[in-house]
Amino acid sequence: MDLWLSSLQSKATHLLVTEIHALFLESGFVGFNSVTGAPIENFPDLPNSGQSSTLSISYTLPTLLHLARNDRIENPPSVLVKFQTLGGFLVICGSLARDGSSLYRRKVHKSKAFSSVIMYGNVSEFRRRLKDGLCFPLLIDISEAAGLPGPNCFSTLPNELKVGIMALLPATAIARMECVCANLRSLSSSGDDQLWGTKFADVFGEVQGLEPGSSLSMAVATTWKQRFVRTVMKKRKQERARNLAKEQALMRYWDWGQQGQLQELVRLAGDAAAN
Repeated sequence: MDLWLSSLQSKATHLLVTEIHALFLESGFVGFNSVTGAPIENFPDLPNSGQSSTLSISYTLPTLLHLARNDRIENPPSVLVKFQTLGGFLVICGSLARDGSSLYRRKVHKSKAFSSVIMYGNVSEFRRRLKDGLCFPLLIDISEAAGLPGPNCFSTLPNELKVGIMALLPATAIARMECVCANLRSLSSSGDDQLWGTKFADVFGEVQGLEPGSSLSMAVATTWKQRFVRTVMKKRKQERARNLAKEQALMRYWDWGQQGQLQELVRLAGDAAAN
């Protein structure tokens, strides 16, 4: 049994690493040997060394690899991606190889990911998480390091344009965007009056004389964003209270109905006994 589980874990690791490697190729990278500068023809297997094993793969851009092979540049910018198995998890870390850029890290539960991706075909969520959290950030970093235009994605847009796009979204979508990274959280807060003030007016209507931070404002809410959040929470609390009151009223009505039926049965039993 232990041997079978070990074999299954090894296969799951290999398939997941292969899938992640394919994501890097799909995102515009090419694997290459950082010593010889030659592209990787065959994908290496993870070493089988018990509970902890590590595989490192270097990636660069096809344009940079072509320039290096024609002696037009030396040591092209590259990213180093490390795959490490730690018990039941596969940890993936990536950064620029030489200048100590930001380190991007993702942790994948091998059994859950294997069953989700391979057995149930739920590939889209797995791919989205790794592309957004690993491939695209590294693609942006290596493009900047090489002086190349970055990929066409939201992260590379100017901040003013990002705020303009946020202004077109519903408040719930903006809140989800804030969960992506600190930069988006900062952007959504920096344009408080323009962004959240407008959203507050759109959703709840304008309230004359109630500016954030004023004496008439809600408790300690000092920004439109805080006011928006507090108002949403207050309305949700009121909605829960209304639903609870409805449930209690229905229960009382049910209890009264049950009591009425019981009294009717007692009356019928008494009439039958009298006859």
